[in-house]
Amino acid sequence: MVSDHALSRPIATANAIMLLGAGGVGKTSSAAALGIAAAERGRRVVVLTVDPAKRLIETLGLTSAYSSEVVAVRGVGGRKGSLHATMLDPGHTLSLLVDEFAPDPERAAAIHRNRLFQSLVTSLSGLSEYMAAERFRELLNDPRFDLVIIDTPPAQNGVDVLDAPARLTALVDHRLYRTLLAPRHGLLRTLNAATHLAARLIGKVVGATLLSDVIEFFALFEGMDKGFRDRAEEVDDLLRSERTHLAVVSTARPEPLATAAWLTDSVTDRGIIPSAFILNRRLPAVPVPPTSAPEAIQRAVEEHNRLAHSEADLVAECELARDYPLVEIAETDEEDPLAALMEMAARLD
Repeated sequence: MVSDHALSRPIATANAIMLLGAGGVGKTSSAAALGIAAAERGRRVVVLTVDPAKRLIETLGLTSAYSSEVVAVRGVGGRKGSLHATMLDPGHTLSLLVDEFAPDPERAAAIHRNRLFQSLVTSLSGLSEYMAAERFRELLNDPRFDLVIIDTPPAQNGVDVLDAPARLTALVDHRLYRTLLAPRHGLLRTLNAATHLAARLIGKVVGATLLSDVIEFFALFEGMDKGFRDRAEEVDDLLRSERTHLAVVSTARPEPLATAAWLTDSVTDRGIIPSAFILNRRLPAVPVPPTSAPEAIQRAVEEHNRLAHSEADLVAECELARDYPLVEIAETDEEDPLAALMEMAARLD
């Protein structure tokens, strides 16, 4: 099925749109253009970029440096519509979760001071994906907005955003966590006694300071795991609900198309059917110049059309272009970034 208006319904009715794709295919630009198209139709939109590169800021012409701040994009939106943008700050989002689930401010402050927690905020594998899912939930429940657009990190990391809530639930339910790391019932309560022989032996291996930080960290988190588990299940339901639509973005080149096919298989295996397949930066064929035109121009047009026909052949052979609603966005020669996005938005709506 091919439709230039494959995204009209999600733009008009969805509460969230998530974009997946390889790096360098214009996923961020597509997210911004989708936001513009929706805002022009009267939606109150926020675009969340999870990709650590600050391309969204540049794409939307935002000059203020920010992390988790939600920034208004001026000059976009219909009579009732508006467009905002924000970038994921995993550490900030995790800190807000700690503040929410800690039984009192003193416990939260102690966790923030803990050196192991500070290290996890900057180095924990998968933290960005966990916190992207949580930030998505926050924005989806923010009364200022009625549409959240998520610009995910490239390829596998984008799929990890979908899987993050289930992984977090599995972590806090893991037998090792329940038996070893639950302070009240597990080994850490014993290790908390500084005079215990095991504590001294472990302290010699990992360092007494690190051991103390580990014991303190899990002791402080006692009783908070249920809150994290319940929240993860809530986010997982939101990501997989009919309120959330997913689109796969690619360019008409072999490697990005192969990644797009893998991503599509990955999400359909998880029971999620993409709402659209976006082919970005399509090269249109141009008229052949007259024979009287300079030879350099003739060669340039010939090379351009060779690439355009090559792309057309790849699209004709692409199963995704046949199996999913297709949106093709032509390469633009517009120099002004916002004007280029407005041009893209006209094709996405």
